[in-house]
Amino acid sequence: MITASSLTKQLRDLGLNQGDFVMLHASLRAIGRVLGGADQVHQAIMNAISPKGTLIMYVGCEPEYEAV
Repeated sequence: MITASSLTKQLRDLGLNQGDFVMLHASLRAIGRVLGGADQVHQAIMNAISPKGTLIMYVGCEPEYEAV
């Protein structure tokens, strides 16, 4: 099981640094089982880039109706 702290370390090892600008589009299935779920993935990234960094994420949802 992956923890937020181990994921933060892995992200830093990959080169994510404090103050970085990051766009997130991730498959939780590809990451593996994370203790605490998706919220902990988000927290790990925030920990890696610190409050000085910027995290943006795409959020999509299917429309409830079809545009005419």
